[in-house]
Amino acid sequence: MKILTIDNLPDSQFHATAVTIGNFDGVHIGHQRLIRIAVEEAHQRQISSVAMTFHPHPAAFFRPDQIPATISSRFHKERLIAQLNVDALLTLRFDAHLAALTPEDYFQYILLEKLCTRVICVGYDFTFGKNRAGNVRVLLEMAERYDVDTRILEPQRIHGHVVSSTRIREFLGRGLVLEAAELLGRYHVLHGDVVTGDGIGQRLGYPTVNLDVQGELIPGPGIYSGLARINNDVLACAIYIGTRPTHGGGAPRVEAHLLDFSGDLYQHRITLAFLSFIRPEEKFESEQSLIRQIGADCNTAREDAIACLQSPTFPIIW
Repeated sequence: MKILTIDNLPDSQFHATAVTIGNFDGVHIGHQRLIRIAVEEAHQRQISSVAMTFHPHPAAFFRPDQIPATISSRFHKERLIAQLNVDALLTLRFDAHLAALTPEDYFQYILLEKLCTRVICVGYDFTFGKNRAGNVRVLLEMAERYDVDTRILEPQRIHGHVVSSTRIREFLGRGLVLEAAELLGRYHVLHGDVVTGDGIGQRLGYPTVNLDVQGELIPGPGIYSGLARINNDVLACAIYIGTRPTHGGGAPRVEAHLLDFSGDLYQHRITLAFLSFIRPEEKFESEQSLIRQIGADCNTAREDAIACLQSPTFPIIW
């Protein structure tokens, strides 16, 4: 898959394309279906398939104080989209210039001039152009005028509810990682660099790695069963997200106890996959009661990890 921007997109890059457009935050099952349709349309016509997205999120331009937490980092989003066999990912910088384009200019400059679009695949709620003046009806009118085919995807539903990035954020914020995985089509993951902690886990007999996570949505406070990937090794782990109320509280943190592992992982990069929610965060009256509970949590995490490795409910895309 080629990674492109408007700046490195010469007019001769494509002779014809099937294009799908969206933020694709999380690349959930609805996004996946949309991208697959564009890939299928391209194969049928023997043209190139392009997924067009934006960075930063448009909300960062219009409502910088209300930017939604991104489910996946830009790097991981690229990996997820690449898994769908699209020929190119075009990332547009969402800035004042792009925001000022009228729907007509947007259609002519980006879709026709730059991408030579022959078919457009978008969701039912697609909007484009200045002040979001372009919608599916406007798109259909322009597409007919310029002899461009369209594919409008109706909402994907699970258990009667529309699959959306907003709903996934809600699930993850409540610790409902399995419910989120159903909408994502895979287990949620976090990527982070191992940073220095304060040694409390080590003192309790359960050393942890502390992760600095940037640009990805951290699930709500609690204890989770998980898998950790370090280089090419995959280990069972118990994941803690919270403020450590038993030890006086503090800033929220992401920690993982890697089962059956010993060694120094500082400055390594680790990926955590969230398999299930074990229990909420709580304050213990004594360290001994905390230690007993951690032992029980680790047993649960081990059982969940073994079950996942033997027969995963969802795939893990690291």
